[in-house]
Amino acid sequence: MEGSQPNQVYIAIDPRVLFLPNVRIALGVANSPRISKTSLADGLAGADLELVYSFVENAPDFKTRMTACEKIEILVPKIVPLQFLKTTLPPK
Repeated sequence: MEGSQPNQVYIAIDPRVLFLPNVRIALGVANSPRISKTSLADGLAGADLELVYSFVENAPDFKTRMTACEKIEILVPKIVPLQFLKTTLPPK
């Protein structure tokens, strides 16, 4: 891949990590002072899941809504236990 660093390692994180205690969600860039971090359940209630799961490009305000969805961050405190990690091959 052009512009990529050699010898990169990609790590897949098992989705079950979402059920660990103290996992939080930010409906935007997490280090922004304007973005609050909430529990996963509360955060998902405020996320635009209709757009995430249907991906209807002709939906009203598609571009604005998709940009907001792409900024959602899942925050796992301190460490992701090894049983939730798996190395993967880099994309081709």
